[in-house]
Amino acid sequence: MKVLIGIDGSRGSFAAVRLASRLLSPMEDRVALYYSPLDIRLSARGGASPEIVERARAALTESVLQEGRDQLPEAMRARLETIVGTKNPRQGIILAADALRAELIVVGATGKGKAARLFLGGVAKSVVHTATVPVLVVRAIDDAPSPRPLRVLLAFDGSAASRRAAPFLERFTWPEGTEGRVMTVVTPFLAGEVPEWLEHRTRAPDVEVMAQAWVREHEDETRRKHDELAELRRLLPQPFQASDGIVTEGHAAEQILDSIDREKIDLVVLGANSKSVIDRLLIGSTSDTILSHANCSVLIVREQLQP
Repeated sequence: MKVLIGIDGSRGSFAAVRLASRLLSPMEDRVALYYSPLDIRLSARGGASPEIVERARAALTESVLQEGRDQLPEAMRARLETIVGTKNPRQGIILAADALRAELIVVGATGKGKAARLFLGGVAKSVVHTATVPVLVVRAIDDAPSPRPLRVLLAFDGSAASRRAAPFLERFTWPEGTEGRVMTVVTPFLAGEVPEWLEHRTRAPDVEVMAQAWVREHEDETRRKHDELAELRRLLPQPFQASDGIVTEGHAAEQILDSIDREKIDLVVLGANSKSVIDRLLIGSTSDTILSHANCSVLIVREQLQP
């Protein structure tokens, strides 16, 4: 698999390099680091010549790329490609990925705090919304010399996009000790909350019959979801086969976020529906909510995109 990792010199972007290296094989996968140099502007009173400014840009570029190289295992550096962009990274990363025929783009999110999560970095958000290949947005920054085993959650909703996300997981080389979970969310029995006083009121016979039918239908749906996850787990890599599936009830984004916190997830995997570029920029979705609020890294796998 060809992987493009966008770096900008921040801790978050180097965390992206480290996580990607844990998921890839030095022998089977190829990595390219992409960096767009800063536009260095000096005061007019400084008197620096264009040649000095250009040398400063070159030195900064080499320093950032070298630090990126240093985050990779030695075996992966031998086949490493570096790309120095000439455009804004929002456009440059996409163009470089297309030219490289990358099958995965990796970028770092900005910061870890609540405020930073609510305002996902402009580059990361733009790449997610415009890329035609899966995008891994790395948020968690692990500075420990020996990071703990990964905990991964695949959120599955039965859609075409979600089904496409599952086989993509086979393309990674999962580190030893990785723990994988799969989950799905069942629509609530009633869309709204029934007032307590109404729950205790005697219902007419026809209403009672309808209510019981709804209950049976809801229970059947829950059983189907459990069976669906059991079948899915048999098709997933080994780390996902050891634990039972998680079936919850409620709003999809809220339940996924709750599971991320409860299960101490490091990486959540989501399928995203195919939409036009304009739709993806203007319309919110479960994946957008998870990207903005999850306190872990997020892998977005879209179904085949339309222009």
